[in-house]
Amino acid sequence: MTQPSITAAVLAGGPTRRAGGKDKALLPIGDRPMVMHVIDRARELTNDVQIVAPVLKDYKHLGVPLDVDQRSDVGPIAGFETALLGLRQEGLLLLACDMPFIKPAVIQLLLENWDPKVQAVAFRIDGTLVPMPALFRRDVLRAVDRLLARKEYDLAKLFPEIRVKEVSEDKVLRVDPDLKTFVNLNTLDAYRRYALEAEGKPPLSFT
Repeated sequence: MTQPSITAAVLAGGPTRRAGGKDKALLPIGDRPMVMHVIDRARELTNDVQIVAPVLKDYKHLGVPLDVDQRSDVGPIAGFETALLGLRQEGLLLLACDMPFIKPAVIQLLLENWDPKVQAVAFRIDGTLVPMPALFRRDVLRAVDRLLARKEYDLAKLFPEIRVKEVSEDKVLRVDPDLKTFVNLNTLDAYRRYALEAEGKPPLSFT
């Protein structure tokens, strides 16, 4: 089956309490902000990559196209809606700024399973469909609108509303045996463990 042209949207949420009031997207891994590791991996698959965030000023120095959330205080679903509204390609690859260990071979599985008869391609990991990384068609906007109308902001609740093609964990394990693609550095503890200790560096101080 022909693989789709895609836009990759990296959701960045700005400072959060779970990250000690810091913007996790900009926390360093090596000599680069965390979000740039995600951007670099996405660029191995498409030239159309953007950051979507509630406030854009903190990301302008990165040299990546930016778009601003059209809603506030509803979480990642706001960035998802914004990315869908501006979608220029067949598919939207939805990525999180705090998942910096993405393997392009894993994302390639989404592309290889693209099917015009469905509205999304998603991985089932540990028994659960995960919304990021995942591949979506623009027409999931209607389902997103329904969730927003019901004030249901959890992206995972989208899947029962749409037609989804699942990619099994077994297939992922063949190209990512440790499932590092799905490691989420959304707390300072996770950041220290994966981003700092792996490099033999002491934990950062946020005092």
